[in-house]
Amino acid sequence: MSKISRLQVSLMARGLKNLSGMLQTSDPFAIVTIRGKDPDSDPIIAGHTDVVYNELDPTWSTVVFLDGYKFGVPHFIEVGIFDFSAKTAGMNEKDLAKQSSLTSAIISKDVSRNTKEKTKFPHKIMGSALFEVGEVLGSRGNAAAKRLQNGGELIVHIESSKSNDARKLCLQIGGMDLPNKDSKTRERLGLGKKMSSPFYELYRRVEKPTGDVAWNKVYRSSVVKQNLSPLWEETTLDLETLCNGDLDRTIKIVVLAYRKSGKHKQMGEFKTTVAELLEMKVRDAGSEDFLDLRKSDKTVAGIEVLEDNVCNGKICVVEAGIIELSTPLGIDKKKKFGSIPKNIGFSERPSFVDYLTGGCKVGLTVAIDYTASNGDPIDPDSYHFYDSQKPNDYYRALKSVGKIMAVYDSDQKFPVWGFGVKHGGVLNNCFQCGEEAEVQGVDGILQAYKSVFKPGLCMSNPPDFTEVISSAASYAKFQLGAEQEKGNLAYTILLILTTGNIENVRETQIALEQASQAPLSVVIVGIGNGDFSTMEFLDGDDATVRGIDITQFVSYNDYDRESDLTDALLDEIPDQLVDHFYQKTMMPGEAVRYDAANLRVQEADDHGRTKSFLGSP
Repeated sequence: MSKISRLQVSLMARGLKNLSGMLQTSDPFAIVTIRGKDPDSDPIIAGHTDVVYNELDPTWSTVVFLDGYKFGVPHFIEVGIFDFSAKTAGMNEKDLAKQSSLTSAIISKDVSRNTKEKTKFPHKIMGSALFEVGEVLGSRGNAAAKRLQNGGELIVHIESSKSNDARKLCLQIGGMDLPNKDSKTRERLGLGKKMSSPFYELYRRVEKPTGDVAWNKVYRSSVVKQNLSPLWEETTLDLETLCNGDLDRTIKIVVLAYRKSGKHKQMGEFKTTVAELLEMKVRDAGSEDFLDLRKSDKTVAGIEVLEDNVCNGKICVVEAGIIELSTPLGIDKKKKFGSIPKNIGFSERPSFVDYLTGGCKVGLTVAIDYTASNGDPIDPDSYHFYDSQKPNDYYRALKSVGKIMAVYDSDQKFPVWGFGVKHGGVLNNCFQCGEEAEVQGVDGILQAYKSVFKPGLCMSNPPDFTEVISSAASYAKFQLGAEQEKGNLAYTILLILTTGNIENVRETQIALEQASQAPLSVVIVGIGNGDFSTMEFLDGDDATVRGIDITQFVSYNDYDRESDLTDALLDEIPDQLVDHFYQKTMMPGEAVRYDAANLRVQEADDHGRTKSFLGSP
């Protein structure tokens, strides 16, 4: 099973600085680049949004797809905001605003010329912001906000994409007897009658477990000039963008009268689903183009004016069908309109990201080996010897894994335990490190680790972490129960750092088998150059009688780069988490809605990043 996830990114901004002068307003669009493991690596263009004309608080409708995210590996993206220049196309802004496909083609061409031919990018940059994907996914609502260097804030929202759903919706709709939003004003000014120029926008529904609903714009049609019975052009939409592959997910269509100023007047709206649109086309395939879509005196797809709730014009489905990559050559093949295609939902196996975006909390617990096999902590040859100029392997491993894991834990509180120490002559193989039962953040983990080294410390042998495994399993079950009361899920990862050399292999095996019933994974980092054959056995396919593998082992000395260590160590976590919940029929929750007004806004990145955004300093 692939460990690489496909994601989709939605963007909005607030309070952008106007770069177009006093008499005009900027027309912002965004470009998303992938930086990968290193935020300073050469950028790869992931995609760009639409242009929102005359708007300093834009919500872009275009969703940008990201490939390459893997749990345990840093994955940086950078978003640049630009003020679109209509002069690039030799056209005026008024005409371009009505042709979104042409605008998109212009931006794509300009980006290509800049990156391949190193030509100057013709659009002014309004600011840029760097994000780490795991950090965004670990935030409540899977959203993050950051200030821009030139003013304003950028908000990024990331969610799972159905990477196995290559289907598209082919859609064409028309209107009849729409209300004229221009006539009264013109008549009052003595300018004569003029009909409105309508367009429509498609919105996807985002629902919070509390019942609150948000609508994210994913498409905007072309404008049909001065026509109250418009036939909009046929369009093809990714189902994963529109409804994330769920044909029964509610969508909304809003019809507006175009205004050059950007202050478009709403003509009406209605809610439907992709399945319903397909059904309407199937049911009325032999009828005229424009249909009265009412059923049992209930408006199915008629536009309703919000103020007085009366039907104010109608919408018909002219064309609706599913396109899927189903031929041997991978050529788009339109599905017959005589049947409704099978939906894709959680009847199929969810992904790891589905659980993250559904509110599953991934927490970390830490267990550290303080046995005598590490050597005397004051001896420079000891694995626990600490030099602030050259931290030991325990310290570096704790920091590396802690940084990756901390972003997925919203409260940043972690239990830190030790084993292999005698207190008052009594061997203790599961004791609290630090003054608190749960320490705060990665710095708290590091301080708790160092706090154990006090005069009189009595280290024992051999390593035995059966007690910490049992304690972690109990902790994981408690965390799950607490989150279930809130309508969420919780999964725990136990990080064990040890010199290995355990002698009670069978007892450890039993402890792991019992712990496999809890929402728990156990990852073990071998410190030093000892014999890790027993650790490798515990990580093998034969380690558990019932075949439930929750263990992963790596030797710290086998990895030179921090990202390679965390990649190998956390490689099996996504499958183990999904296996555990899916086998117990515990499905991901609804995607948690974020409140843009209450997001913590990070400080802006260095101003120099705007100059090198597309790779040219």
